[in-house]
Amino acid sequence: MSESSNMAVAWNPETNAVNPSHNEDKEDTRKKGNRKARKRDSSAKENPEMAAARKQCLTIAKYIPHGLDVFCNLHEVFQVIVLMDQVADSDNQENEGLQTAAQKILGKIDERTGVRYRRTFHYVTILAPHLLTLIGNKTKGVELDNLIKEMQAEITHIRTEDGSRLRKVVGSYAAPHPNKQVVQPPISSESKAGRARMRFNHPQLGQILCPVKYLQDSLQKWFEDPSDTMKVTANVWPAYLYPGKTPGSEYDPKEISRGLFKGYLMEHISII
Repeated sequence: MSESSNMAVAWNPETNAVNPSHNEDKEDTRKKGNRKARKRDSSAKENPEMAAARKQCLTIAKYIPHGLDVFCNLHEVFQVIVLMDQVADSDNQENEGLQTAAQKILGKIDERTGVRYRRTFHYVTILAPHLLTLIGNKTKGVELDNLIKEMQAEITHIRTEDGSRLRKVVGSYAAPHPNKQVVQPPISSESKAGRARMRFNHPQLGQILCPVKYLQDSLQKWFEDPSDTMKVTANVWPAYLYPGKTPGSEYDPKEISRGLFKGYLMEHISII
């Protein structure tokens, strides 16, 4: 084969021609690879910061049941407060979907609960500002949900741990004069039957837990007919907050602040 033939084969347009689109594809692939590499490098740099932010959030969560709200539902707190702020924004006044959600969710929240949720939200976001950077960011929604779940698990763990330490002595500190007599009938947290007699299922414990404004009527009816329901919420004062040989016996519905937090149970648990 002649030299010209060899050159013809070498530069056959059907086999060896330079394909511009092929080069462009290679260039795009190289650019994407560079972007991914930069993204990995960026993520690696952010990891320590993210880990520190997560640790800060979980640390704050440990203090919520001790100093703020022992029965805190952090998911509901964030859902309600964020929704309140969105509804208050004038730009969202004509958003029918938002207004429907607000009516469905916020309609169940009374004013006092809203204030309590606002206080919790303010406390948490001030001490863990990282949470504010996740709110409203669609790309960070999963991260926010997971972080709230972790914080809630920490809150629940602390509450359960604290409560378990009190179970063994509940019969003593709930009695007016524990040095003379514990609550009757005696209770025990060591057995299923003993635990079943706690809370409202125990005649003496049920009396001190009863909302004070319903103390005389509702509790008696409930013991007579356990199938009857009695609504107990965090917004009503329990009888044990008020003084009296029988907790709440000195409660005055016309002056509810008189004697508040002076019940014997408050004194007992403050020194345990």
